Amino acid sequence: MKLKDNALFGAYLDDCVISAAHSDTIESFNIFQNDGPQHGMEINYGINKTVVLLGKCVDEADKQQRIAAYREAGLPLDNIKIHPDNGGPPEDYGYIHLGVPQGSTTFQFTHLHDLVNKFITAGNCDEIVEEAQEKWVYLLWVTRQKFPFWFRHMCPSITSTVDMRIETHIRRKFDTVLGQATTDREWAQACLPTKTHGCGLGRTADIISSAFAANVEETMVAVKRKLPATQIYLNLFHSNPDAVNAHVFESEGIRQFVTLAREKKQVVIDAANDLLELPVLTAYDSDNTSRKMKTQHLYSDFINRSRALEMEILTSDRGSGEMQARFLSNNGSFAGAWLFNIPKDKHSTMSSSQFRTALKLRLGASFNTLPTHCCCPQRTLICPKATHLFCCNDLKPLHLMRHNSIKDDVMELARVAGFRATDSGLSRLNDDNGRQGDTLFSGLGRHNLDLVVDYCVANACAPSYVRAGSSSTAGFAMKRLETIKYDKYKTMYARAGVDFMPLAVEMHGAISDTFLKFLKKLASDAADHIGTPYCIMFSYWQRRVSTTLQKMNANILYSATCKIAREQHHGPGFVDYHRVMNEEQNFHRGN
Repeated sequence: MKLKDNALFGAYLDDCVISAAHSDTIESFNIFQNDGPQHGMEINYGINKTVVLLGKCVDEADKQQRIAAYREAGLPLDNIKIHPDNGGPPEDYGYIHLGVPQGSTTFQFTHLHDLVNKFITAGNCDEIVEEAQEKWVYLLWVTRQKFPFWFRHMCPSITSTVDMRIETHIRRKFDTVLGQATTDREWAQACLPTKTHGCGLGRTADIISSAFAANVEETMVAVKRKLPATQIYLNLFHSNPDAVNAHVFESEGIRQFVTLAREKKQVVIDAANDLLELPVLTAYDSDNTSRKMKTQHLYSDFINRSRALEMEILTSDRGSGEMQARFLSNNGSFAGAWLFNIPKDKHSTMSSSQFRTALKLRLGASFNTLPTHCCCPQRTLICPKATHLFCCNDLKPLHLMRHNSIKDDVMELARVAGFRATDSGLSRLNDDNGRQGDTLFSGLGRHNLDLVVDYCVANACAPSYVRAGSSSTAGFAMKRLETIKYDKYKTMYARAGVDFMPLAVEMHGAISDTFLKFLKKLASDAADHIGTPYCIMFSYWQRRVSTTLQKMNANILYSATCKIAREQHHGPGFVDYHRVMNEEQNFHRGN
């Protein structure tokens, strides 16, 4: 077979397509029949396996002549699809290529809805597991990954008819994971990327925009080269609106394709403009020196960051100080790293109670089963966000388990890297009323001095921090804690000839630059020490420490509610909040 203008041959493994004039198609098919077996390629003549879509014929005689030619070539009559303009049923004019319906609009519409029905049925695979974290793994890594391929290779006029069905299905599954129905604001946040406040689920309408616009952009040069007849309308993709409006299209289908492709690309352009990064997008689209294989990722990034910016502005304008502080405090890759865990061991596994508590803290969702008042002398009212339980002085002793668990994780990483780390005997380094840091790392300080680190976890939503600036400045709470710790210990340890470093995180997940740099240093040394790629080593420990933080937050909440119940003398009838928080709402069990 030879290249020819306005003709196309493509193959992927055992799926091939020939698109050309009738005589050229017959000739190419005969070559396949005759030469294919010599290369181990046999044509499958089964129903809907090798399918012919007859082009629009000039009359009945032309149609019958083409049918006869394919029958002579061995094609069953049932596999020869007649063009709808020549009397063929529109719902039958098409085939499935690489999992995507191709053919008439009716065929694509019908089969895409069938695929979505199967998708929703298959999307119930999470029902074979019980724990919320396991259901989340199915949702993020199985259900969520099914549909973007359709959006990339089908016109939005068709895919937009199923986007709300898919999003509704995914939201219902997420509600089950959360253990309660999400509000629209919580769902919008859950759809943001994990590194920018969200859970990485994405909005189906945004995926349609980025996927389709990227596919058009990536394939345009090749399509125009192989099919020169398409240039007249593909060139309109980057033309001004007046040129598009003045153009006389050969068919309604072509007009719709150009209009929707431009519409979806405009979504990307608007997002880049919102971010003040339109020159970056323009430069990328204008660069024809290399093959563009990650355009969808770039376009999605523009749209997702624009959505995050929109929510940041909305939260800043309308949210309470506590809400603003929480939103700033759950930003960054470390803050959402725990969401990528696949539960395989004790370090990566979270109980349903722990996972749901972590999700609610991240989204600012309400806890519906909390006690009404704290057991502290002030009998403080406990709000549905549980803020007081994480900043009440009477409950502070419960925070020690979180502090120690983070300390133990970092010590373990240091040992994997080959460093000696100890958390005992540090009081000998000073005589200042027993004050001491948390861990001594041999030789890890500046100028190869021993290094003492002190860990601290800040609650950016605490009223004192909100009033001081955590609602308007990202990382305010943890930076203030690090400064306080540094001023408190630096002179004392300097006298002992030891370097000192405070390491702070915020309970909603933000991590200080100092702490993150230290983790990366240890992960790099550990990777070299045991011969593991750094990216794998750091990814594991980032997830592990992030998970430990969220598990301990949940344990603090559970312990606090139990302590309140005991001290309020609920006796044998007190509420088991751990059990209550772990239960799914009744309506979820019916789905």
